[in-house]
Amino acid sequence: MNIQKTPNPLSLKFIISSGVTSGGYTSFFNSQEAQHIPVVKEILDLPGVQHIFLAPDFITITKDQETPWSLLRSIIVCILDHYNASFPLKKLDQCAESVKKEAKYVTDYTEDEKTIIEEIELLIATRIRPNIEEDGGIIHFDHMDMERGIVYVRLDGACSGCPHSKETLTYGIENLLKHYIPEVRSVEEISDDVSLGFFG
Repeated sequence: MNIQKTPNPLSLKFIISSGVTSGGYTSFFNSQEAQHIPVVKEILDLPGVQHIFLAPDFITITKDQETPWSLLRSIIVCILDHYNASFPLKKLDQCAESVKKEAKYVTDYTEDEKTIIEEIELLIATRIRPNIEEDGGIIHFDHMDMERGIVYVRLDGACSGCPHSKETLTYGIENLLKHYIPEVRSVEEISDDVSLGFFG
């Protein structure tokens, strides 16, 4: 297991070489959501842990401002090693619901607009998402306001609440999309209380 810092000082990325999920991305914000997944619940029950993000080959854990990583890091590693030894974490997704979110308002798009959406999703998948995953996060296209040229995305994992996320949106994602797709005028982040999916 490797541990990497992320641009968000409150988040650490725990890389699990044996894998975590088979392609899904899932968030947990409290132990009740993870009551059927002991390893996730046990970590969320630790003092200071606020958010766990599961990806295919890593777990990003976000803590509060007060609790030091020196207190949490070794405990989290012990918990992950214990469960991975007896029940490989990659098997967690055997009971996972689909976490793929379909783009909102897709039926409202014309054929030309659908082509633009496909170009946006391709750029995100090939040019943007790999870099964000390196930092322990994930980006999802949500929808586009065609009239105003605004692309709405969701950031999760270490990117959620990261002090650099606005900079990433403006100077990274927005500039790239505007360069290749003239219909894009800006990129904005949206969030709500509904996570991308739950195991259970």
